Amino acid sequence: MTDTSMVVRYMNKAATNILLSNTEHCIGKPVIEVYTIVNEVHQSLLLSHFQSVSKTRLAQENNVVLLNSQQQEILVHQRIKPLFEDGELQGYQIIFKNITKERNGQKEDFESTKTNCISSTKLQSNIVEHSRFLSLAAKSPDLIYIIDIQKRSVVYFNRSELFGYNSKELETSDGWIAIVHPDDIKRVKAHWNKFIKTAQDSESIAYRIKSKNNEYEWVLNRHSIIERSIDHQPLMILLNITIITEQKNAELTLKESEARLLALIENTHDLIWSIDTDYNFTALNSAFKNIFKNTYKCIINKGDNLLDSLPEKLKIEWLQLHRRALKGECFMVDFKIIKKKIEHYFEVEFNPIYNTLQEITGASIFARDVTQRKKVEHEIIRTNFELDSFVYRASHDLRAPLRSVLGLINIIKTEEKADQRLTYLGLVDKSINKLDSFIADLTNFSRNSRLEIKHEKIDFHQIIEESVENLKYMEHADRVKIKVTISQKTEFYSDPVRMAIIFQNLLSNAIKYQNPRVAKPEVLVKVLVTSVGCNIGIEDNGVGIKEQYLNQIFNMFFRATNDSYGSGLGLYITKQVVEKMRGVISVSSSAGLGTMFNIKFSLRKSNSKTVNLDV
Repeated sequence: MTDTSMVVRYMNKAATNILLSNTEHCIGKPVIEVYTIVNEVHQSLLLSHFQSVSKTRLAQENNVVLLNSQQQEILVHQRIKPLFEDGELQGYQIIFKNITKERNGQKEDFESTKTNCISSTKLQSNIVEHSRFLSLAAKSPDLIYIIDIQKRSVVYFNRSELFGYNSKELETSDGWIAIVHPDDIKRVKAHWNKFIKTAQDSESIAYRIKSKNNEYEWVLNRHSIIERSIDHQPLMILLNITIITEQKNAELTLKESEARLLALIENTHDLIWSIDTDYNFTALNSAFKNIFKNTYKCIINKGDNLLDSLPEKLKIEWLQLHRRALKGECFMVDFKIIKKKIEHYFEVEFNPIYNTLQEITGASIFARDVTQRKKVEHEIIRTNFELDSFVYRASHDLRAPLRSVLGLINIIKTEEKADQRLTYLGLVDKSINKLDSFIADLTNFSRNSRLEIKHEKIDFHQIIEESVENLKYMEHADRVKIKVTISQKTEFYSDPVRMAIIFQNLLSNAIKYQNPRVAKPEVLVKVLVTSVGCNIGIEDNGVGIKEQYLNQIFNMFFRATNDSYGSGLGLYITKQVVEKMRGVISVSSSAGLGTMFNIKFSLRKSNSKTVNLDV
């Protein structure tokens, strides 16, 4: 029994008798060394048997001629069988049988068998030489040579001159290494070491060789093992060298062009990709890959199929768009994606790709982020709408109190009763206050739009007290009890003027829309300041807001009922102020039960920028 390297691991007594040896002497030796071989011819024959089994992994039977203890030739029949376990080669089993006695009296048959063995050996020994000359055609445009691995030298060249050198200058491995480009030597040596140690029969490598005139040529070296030892080690290697300088230069030029193109598409914020007619990605830049990775959790690479890579919600629409381009249409579409709850708009241009025969081979797509432009467009539309509404409503709300005052003055002029004139004067006072309130709202709106945000330490106690003081003369303000709770663990910096606008507008609303059916109207003001930020809550038990109006109350000039006597600007300005301060305002309400406004600001420090944290 041998292992996979044909090294003896077990031998019974009958085998040792035939091989004229003992078990201890044979264990651990290559099997070829334990045979009592007649001469080198028989040794070559035996070696060829083992090589054949090792290569084909198939059992073989043959006769070999050995010497017995009297140094007489005996004919031995052997069967070499590979042993496998779970499909993996474990070793070889060799069974011997001395068949010399069976051939006694058949001298002619014995000699014939012996002669056939010798003839087979001669044929086997010539196979390599024959295959060499069959493979190495003298007129081959390539350089062909054979290396003897053990001698580390070249034993055959098909030319007398190579790259300007005499072939004798390149007979050794050192001669070859000397002409390899310095930048390629390490790679070439690593390649050859790996090739010699592995079981692969053929490999190839491209590198540069210096010719006699000191110019470098690119070559492709293809090499195959044409002879191995009994333990499967390479003995002879056939090499075929083709000069590929022109091809390599063309490849390098193409790579440089591809690198420039890649740099061009990578150094842009635009999304760029292309597909072939099977919808496989043939090119795509990092901007495209990143947007899909971050938005749809899709990892897309060159070679992937468009339809397999996209999320289901995009497949139908994108298939239609790409199909139009593959049919020869050039067009542009707007596309919107939502990333982290933020809308992003892209202007996407589709174009077919044609080859030299004017056949469509794919489509190229360019997508430009136009989110900022869209925001500006939307802002312009919103501003124009608000401006139109503002002019109309402002002129109406300014003139209405004035007309009322003028009318009341005319009535007062003709009224003789003193008590009635006092009533009319009260109405005049109310109209003037309404006009004053509206002008104050306009002033706040203007200030918020044009003034920069200040960063000062906020004193919530003072701001709330001043707001309550300013509102104490409102109608029925004396009925409303305002409770204030401030929990402040750290200093908070923001714009005190805008903060005062917020409290004044929300407290004014709570007083204005108190519930007359409630015995004890009240407003709860809670302020919580932590190391994270500021949370302001203002809750009342007033008339509340119907659910259908909740998403409109922050619109300019919106009034939930005809009974509303405010300007319709208060909550609109409040929201604008909060957003200007980079805060968030929300509302919850139930009709008849009350309303709750909640405002969140991230922490601001003196003389520092805003820290964008969610409170």
